[in-house]
Amino acid sequence: LDAMYTLLAAITGGIDWTEAVEPLEHISILYRVLWVFYVVFVVIGVMNVLTGIFVERACEMSGLDKDLLIQAEMKRNEAFIVEMKRCFEEADEDNSGKISWEEFKSYMENPRMRAYLATKQLDAYDARSFFDMIRDGQSDEIDIGTFIVNCQRMKGAAKSVDLLAVLHETRETKRTMKALLRKFVCAENLSCPTSPRATVRSIHSND
Repeated sequence: LDAMYTLLAAITGGIDWTEAVEPLEHISILYRVLWVFYVVFVVIGVMNVLTGIFVERACEMSGLDKDLLIQAEMKRNEAFIVEMKRCFEEADEDNSGKISWEEFKSYMENPRMRAYLATKQLDAYDARSFFDMIRDGQSDEIDIGTFIVNCQRMKGAAKSVDLLAVLHETRETKRTMKALLRKFVCAENLSCPTSPRATVRSIHSND
């Protein structure tokens, strides 16, 4: 039993293995060689194998955590869709499958509903603005698909993709305005400038 304890202490840092081998050297140098082989085999071989097993298991657990996170997010999205569908059906008073502004306004007059939407990260305290954003420039009535999709997009803070979309639209509007400005200058001067700088110079000259 003492021998097994010494073997364990030598590879786990309990004692210095060079001190543990000193009594064996008095018996035979062969025991010293066997002792060194034991330490090298266990520390470099067995310990590395055990470490590899634990690392592999940790990687597997990390993969399982990723799957669990994906499933949890999918469940949250499904629950959100179900709740928004229920809100749509409650607001659709005439069961036409679409919500008009009058129906939505009547539905949002209940403070409890505004507070409920706030818990879903939907800022609906300005009912008119909220309705217009969900309507997204389409007809005056909203169907259930448009309602759910746009509520998902509006949930939470502004996303990077939304900011990039606004930036892209702003740049396109800027290009359109420059093109209209060039056409306006051409119409007045009966000659088209060769560059935007020429357009600016032409405008200043007209001023």
